[in-house]
Formats: sequence, structure tokens, C-alpha cells
Amino acid sequence: MRTALSIAVSIAAITALLMVNAIDPLLIAASGGVLILAIVVLWRSDEVPILLLPFGLQWVAVVTKPIQATLTATPLDSLSERGAALTPVAWFALAALALLALGMRAGIGPVGPRHGVRLTREVVVLPQSLVVTASLAAIAGGHAIDLVAYSFGPAVQAALALANIRLAGIFALTLWCVLTGRQAGLLAAVIGFEIIFGMTGFFGGFKSALLVFLIAVVASFPRLRPINMILGVVAFLLLIFTAVFWSAIKPDYRAFLNDGTGEQIAVQPMSDRIAYLNGAAQNFEQPDFERGVEALLSRQSYIDFLAQTVAYVPANRAHENGARTIEAVRHVLTPRVLFPDKPSIAHDTDVTSRYTGLSFNLAQTTSISIGWLGELYIDFSWAGALLGAFILGCIIGWIARLFISYEGAPLIANFAIAVTAMLPFAIFEIPLIKLFGAALTTLGVLLVVQRLIVPWVLSVLGVRPSSRARARTT
Repeated sequence: MRTALSIAVSIAAITALLMVNAIDPLLIAASGGVLILAIVVLWRSDEVPILLLPFGLQWVAVVTKPIQATLTATPLDSLSERGAALTPVAWFALAALALLALGMRAGIGPVGPRHGVRLTREVVVLPQSLVVTASLAAIAGGHAIDLVAYSFGPAVQAALALANIRLAGIFALTLWCVLTGRQAGLLAAVIGFEIIFGMTGFFGGFKSALLVFLIAVVASFPRLRPINMILGVVAFLLLIFTAVFWSAIKPDYRAFLNDGTGEQIAVQPMSDRIAYLNGAAQNFEQPDFERGVEALLSRQSYIDFLAQTVAYVPANRAHENGARTIEAVRHVLTPRVLFPDKPSIAHDTDVTSRYTGLSFNLAQTTSISIGWLGELYIDFSWAGALLGAFILGCIIGWIARLFISYEGAPLIANFAIAVTAMLPFAIFEIPLIKLFGAALTTLGVLLVVQRLIVPWVLSVLGVRPSSRARARTT
């Protein structure tokens, strides 16, 4: 049985079980149905499901509380952290995600017949020295750039986008190792390093690496086999357990990192950070796990501020009729590297306070945002926000197609870069101005990597263009 169909059937079964005792079975049915819809339209036969990365994380942000309400036999609205009704915005967000998925399908369109099969055939004949060397170089180079990114002045965002090339290296290495069954120890060492090193930072940079690792594992098997199931489950459980552990230790660990200053910085030496993490891991017990699960669920759910926004706008503040979107586009089209006097954007927390009526007694280093869907609602109300979700999906799909369909690089490089380009779209709570900025910067940087750097490296190594390689493997 094909993997996509197997997963869709499993989700349908789980949804049916949850509906049995659900207080709002229709909402649970819609939650599972939207995910099944996404799998059906974004993971067709013999395709690589990279678009499930931006969709899946946003789906989790929307359905976490409806599922939590079902498991605890609690009305969804009673889980509201600030009193606003959650049920209508859950339906609203699910409709937006369904349109987002359909937009992605429309945007990516046909990217070539059986490109998943072609990718598999190409990967297994690539020389180990080429794949391993290129992947490790991308990973090491990305980390090196990340360490010095803030010294780039006005070009810091471009440098941070380029640093994400390490994720392309992780995808390529994972895909090659799983498909060929070789260098499993090297892959385990790389993922272990990403987890440990990511946890030494303030923001837990391991999450993106594990998500890319999971997508690469899933992309490596078009048909469901026992070994594929084991790999997929292991990758998923590794992601969940690491996230729970991080959620449990994060408050105290961050206070340790910034030495109690409240700033989003890490001032402790690396040896002390590793020692702290090692001690936390050794002393991690059942109460810590339960606290981590609770904190993770609270963090992953992100419909409360959307609910508060819908309750406040337009009852207390009129819709902006596109002003937020126009401001975001204008800000993106005037990069600071060319316009050094460009004013800074409003702080996320101030914007959230303005459109929710909430007051936050927090330092300015703390960022609380409404999210892209909430800002579209502020601009265009319900129908306009839903249309905006579909258009955003079209853009995401088009960007994926732009990278995948390039003929001047191996398919494994194209997909690795495309996965990296999807990351800015994977955050439900990101404000429009940051979403547009991160997406455009990432697009520009990765196009340079794919269209200039990769062909140059291939020519230096004497590797023929992918179009010829594909002809040999189809």
C-alpha cells in the first residue's frame, strides 16, 4: 500500500475514534478531514511531499486545543486562555488551511512525471563521496555562517537565510542514507549533533533540523514497508520527545543562559551549557515529562490570539482594508541594505495589543504576534482572509515548483533546497511583515545557491547536469 494512502486511512480511523466521545464531533471530523485533504492533494502518487512541511505545522497549531478538549472531555471554549470563543475561529482556521492546501496544489501544478521515482533512481546511483561531502559541507557552512551572521550589518537577514543551507544538507544526507542503507552511523551522529548543538542556543535551533529529517525519511519511501514504518516512527518519536524535553527545561535553562537578565541571549560558555543539558537529561523524570507535554501543548496551540482578534475587530477597532498587507509588501520591497534609513517595524507585541485590546506586562524582547491569518482578518474580514490563504498557498506551491523544476542541478539538490525554502511558511503565528520578508529573502538567497553556486561546484567536480543524469535513470 502506498504511504500516503496508508497514512490517510490511519488518520481517518483515529479521527473516527476521537469523534466517539468528542463534545464537538463535527469539529474533530473537520480537523481530521482537513489533514486528509492535504495529504490527498499534496502527496500524490510518486511525488515527494515537501509541501506537507509548511502545512503540517500550521495544522498542529490549529487543532491542538480541539484535540486536547476531546481527550479531556472539556468544552473547547473553556480552554480559552483569555475568554474569547475558540470554536468559531477553529472552524475559520481549518477552512483557511484547507484553502491553503488547495492553493499549494494549484501553485505547484505538474512538476514532471513521477519525480519521486526519478529522485529515488538518481539518488541511489550518486557517488557516496559526492553526496556525503556536499551534504557535510552545506551543514558545516551553514553553522559557520550562522555564528557570524549578525556581523553582516544590514545584510543580516540574507546571512541568516543562507545559514539555513545546513538544512538542505541534512535533507540530502538523510535521503541518501535511507535510500542506500549506508552511512547510518554518520547520519545518527549528524542528527545527534544538531539536537545537542541546537539546544545550546536560546531558541532551540534543533526543531527545524528534526523536521527536515522527518520529511526526508517520509520522502524516502513511496510504498509502505516495515523498515520504512520503523524509520518514520523513530523520526517522529525523536521529534516529539526532544520537543517535550526542551519545553520542560526551557524556562529555567533560558534563565541560566542569559544569567537572569531576561534578554534573549546566551552568555554562558559552551561547556557550561552542555553540562547543564547533560544534568537535565540525567534527572529527567515522569513529572518533568508531564510538565513538558503540558508546556508543549500550550506552546503549539495558537488560536487564542486569533480568537481575541476576531472578538476585538471590528467591534472595537475597524478593519484596516488592506493597510497591514500593504505595509508588509512595502517594507519587503525596500530592503534595509539599500534603504538604511528605513524605519523599524512595529514590535509584534505592540501590534497584538493594538488589535486584541490586551495588555502585556512583558519586556520588549518578548515577541507575541497574532499570526498571518489574524492579520489577513484584520485587513479583509472573514472572506478576504480565506481568499488570502488560498493566494498564499498558490505562492508557496509556485516557489516549490520553481526550485524542483530546475534542470541544472541534481534532483536531490533541488528538493533539498526546496524544502529549505518552505520553512518560512511553516509558522502559523508569524506576522505578515515577517512572513513576506523571510520568504523573499530566502527565495533570493536560495536561487543564487541553486542557479549559480551548485552548477559551479558541479562543473568543478566534473559532474554532468541533472538533465543528463535523469536521462540515464529513467
